[in-house]
Amino acid sequence: MSACDIAELRGLFRTRHEQDRIRVEVCDTGRGIPADQLVMVFDPFFTTKPFGDGTGLGLDIAARITDRHRGSLWAESIPGDSRFITSLPLTVEPRKVIGRTTYGREVPAR
Repeated sequence: MSACDIAELRGLFRTRHEQDRIRVEVCDTGRGIPADQLVMVFDPFFTTKPFGDGTGLGLDIAARITDRHRGSLWAESIPGDSRFITSLPLTVEPRKVIGRTTYGREVPAR
């Protein structure tokens, strides 16, 4: 479930500076995410919603965007304290690009 779908929770948004990174936490006090589901929340198409109510791509896309910016995204959850945490560098070296695909996407140097 997405946080917006769970009415019983109370949310909190935290930011902090850690050395050369910024850390952002989105926390709630809901029922938590079961351990067997927590390991799958970033998998593409994983959803706890009924068929047709969600694609299960939101966290997968968020993780890819975070990774593209050389950051990390993870989740921690126990009942009453669930957190999605991202850590992003404050400065990033530009990626070396060797070309573009037919659709305009960059082809990074390896």
